[in-house]
Amino acid sequence: MIGARRNAVSIVAHAFRQAGIVNYSGGQIEITDIGGLRKTSCECYWAVQRQCDRLLPARA
Repeated sequence: MIGARRNAVSIVAHAFRQAGIVNYSGGQIEITDIGGLRKTSCECYWAVQRQCDRLLPARA
């Protein structure tokens, strides 16, 4: 679904796990440091975040 080869995803996931940003097991990924993930992301993160905020406004 993300348009990347499994090998590339595994390499990045392993690096994020080593950095304490994520934890994963059995196909489930848990973000343990959202700030660290944001710091390591490209401008794509913020583009997607803006679209999510626009399409899925926070409920009160």
